[in-house]
Amino acid sequence: MRRVPNLDILRIIAAVMVIITHTVLRHQIQLGTLVNMGGYGVTLFFVLSGYLISNLLFNEIDKYNTINIKNFLIRRGLKLYPPYYVFLAFSILYPALKAYQKNSDWLTTLKHRFDLAIPNFLFLNNYLGNNAWKHTWSLAVEEHFYILLPFLIVYLYHKNKSLRFIPNLFIIFTIFCAIIRYCHVEFWQSNASYTYITSHCRFDALFTGVFIQYCFRHYYEKLTIFRKHPIITITIGIVLYFIVISGSLKHITFDHIPLTNTIKYLTLTTSCSLVLIGSLFFKINNQHISSIIRIPTNLLAKAGIYSYSIYLWHVEIICHTDTYLSPYITKYLNSYYNITIILTSIITCVTAGILLSLIIETPILFLRDKFWPSRSN
Repeated sequence: MRRVPNLDILRIIAAVMVIITHTVLRHQIQLGTLVNMGGYGVTLFFVLSGYLISNLLFNEIDKYNTINIKNFLIRRGLKLYPPYYVFLAFSILYPALKAYQKNSDWLTTLKHRFDLAIPNFLFLNNYLGNNAWKHTWSLAVEEHFYILLPFLIVYLYHKNKSLRFIPNLFIIFTIFCAIIRYCHVEFWQSNASYTYITSHCRFDALFTGVFIQYCFRHYYEKLTIFRKHPIITITIGIVLYFIVISGSLKHITFDHIPLTNTIKYLTLTTSCSLVLIGSLFFKINNQHISSIIRIPTNLLAKAGIYSYSIYLWHVEIICHTDTYLSPYITKYLNSYYNITIILTSIITCVTAGILLSLIIETPILFLRDKFWPSRSN
């Protein structure tokens, strides 16, 4: 599939937002309500994923009038699983190795880490167990969606002989997730984190991306207002985000209040959708745009290609940055510690993520494309 630089830029921005949040939380840096930007980054990832994955599925339907689900799942698996399980293996073995070097009980450490990882192996870590890898819940949400969506589309497409069911399905997902989040907080005494990480509470963001893809295919001419004003569209999306996290409007962000908990997620999804739509219409390579802007945006787009590995490894990299680089930052740049440790975490996470992607992902994807070629190109 041809890459869209604007979307790769959104990917790296989303990844950096998550990196900043986890760095700030680890180092207890006071960042006010902006500490919640990681949650926005994850929601942006969800909307993007829904948009991109449905593009593959819709292309295949246009070409073959059906979807080869087996081929689709194999290709998704070869994209996601090898880096993911290498990451889990490292996260299990490295602490055991450190314990062995210190003459500690490394077998106990190994068993403990393995037990913690069992839900992660099955992508059930957003429902089961005490997830030691706090960020992997979003990968489980996406994995569940990737499995559900092709079966759902194939079934409804053959039943309706078209994709006209997509808008109705979007409405159903949106209402269902809103109601289920409300019920979890109001009637079932679930805490806010449960509605944040569980798949059935977050599918609406992913299906919003599917709906946007559908609209671009079938109602492109009706999107004139967005096409003419992409900057305004993006700005409105960003303003919506700041309204949600703004301290001056704190009363709408209380996660323990059922209605506002639901409104918050709907607003975040709307915000991410506007940012995505505006970005799709915004022309980065426009000749009127200064090279001062074009060069860094091209670099961001290149980095965004590797956003999966950057996101996957960032928590481990932040921990190692803290262990090995923080003492030097404290010693030589203590007056600027907060900004320095944030920038250092971003640079090390992005660099390490790119390198690990080239080492692990790239060879696997080469083999995947050779033996299981895409049917959606």
